[in-house]
Amino acid sequence: MDGIVIVDKPAGVTSFDVVRRIRGVARKCSGDRRIKVGHTGTLDPFATGVLPIAVGKATRLAQFLIDGDKRYRATLRLGRTTTTDDSEGDTVEEHDVSGVEEGAVRTALASWLGEHSQTPPVYSAIKVGGVRAYNEARAGRPMELAPRDIVIHSIALRAVRLPDVDFDVHASKGTYIRALCRDLGSQLGVGGYCLNLRRLDAAGFSEADAHDLEALATGSTLPLFSCLQMLRGLPQMTVDAE
Repeated sequence: MDGIVIVDKPAGVTSFDVVRRIRGVARKCSGDRRIKVGHTGTLDPFATGVLPIAVGKATRLAQFLIDGDKRYRATLRLGRTTTTDDSEGDTVEEHDVSGVEEGAVRTALASWLGEHSQTPPVYSAIKVGGVRAYNEARAGRPMELAPRDIVIHSIALRAVRLPDVDFDVHASKGTYIRALCRDLGSQLGVGGYCLNLRRLDAAGFSEADAHDLEALATGSTLPLFSCLQMLRGLPQMTVDAE
């Protein structure tokens, strides 16, 4: 039971919920109550898609997947800002979006290509002084989070259907798509939040590799990629005895 299983995370569950359910299957399959299971980078509860879960000795390699790039498909809803930068938060402001043109949307998206500094959402799992930012935000004490360096490798508009904008993005680790939607809405002068988010690819694993969570949780085995396959996104070298 050493390897990685790719879960297609449904909306409404946390990454830690997924780890807990996979741990139960791993314990049942292996007979080892101490087997380690861990995620390789969290996915927001409202989001869906690719979530690699490491099992057994593969948890020692999780750091290499956490550092990998990721691809997302997102829907930005314009005209409203929220406390969480997604649809689950309370409304902060509302604006009319009738004057937003597709050309302005394309320009705003293109402006994010390359290296940037991004301020994470106040509702995030970032720790400051050992305290999670989202816990402080829920208690009415939102933290001032320091901007982070990110890289947007590509960003492509799929459709403008006001008040919604659909786009795909390929980004470095540490990029918050919720924050990107927030900032795009601000650039367009009407505010915005992330309505829908799906992770298409993480550390070289795609939707084609992913399995339904319910099917995994009720099954009798785990379809694991090996530890070597887990690192397939990294450069490899084959050496002989010499």
